[in-house]
Amino acid sequence: MSDESENADYESRSSSSASLQAGGHQSSHTNDPEGFLSKLVNGDLGLAKTYWLFGVVGGQLTTLLLLVITDEALMLVYTFVCVAYQIAVLIGIWRAATKYKGPKYWAVLAKLAAVFGGLQIGVLLSILAAI
Repeated sequence: MSDESENADYESRSSSSASLQAGGHQSSHTNDPEGFLSKLVNGDLGLAKTYWLFGVVGGQLTTLLLLVITDEALMLVYTFVCVAYQIAVLIGIWRAATKYKGPKYWAVLAKLAAVFGGLQIGVLLSILAAI
């Protein structure tokens, strides 16, 4: 590879990296589940999307799936997977609310919902421990 093409390749990578560090977005064509989970937990997907899509809709779908599982061992494992998912979502809601630039009351209500969600998880785990 010539010095010119190495420099052009380096400048292209540097430009992309600087853009990402400055708040730019990576191509939507990448399917990086670790990046998605990181964005969810860090509150980088926005308050509305995190709360409504992953909190409300995602929570309802995980609950519906729990209703069709009949094997007790599988149900217990799935319950812990759901709890891990909900914890990730609640952390994401809290962080998205902290970053939210809109009316303050939405951020306060979202954080309040996250606290109640955390309490629900605590109660669920207490019940499971007593069984």
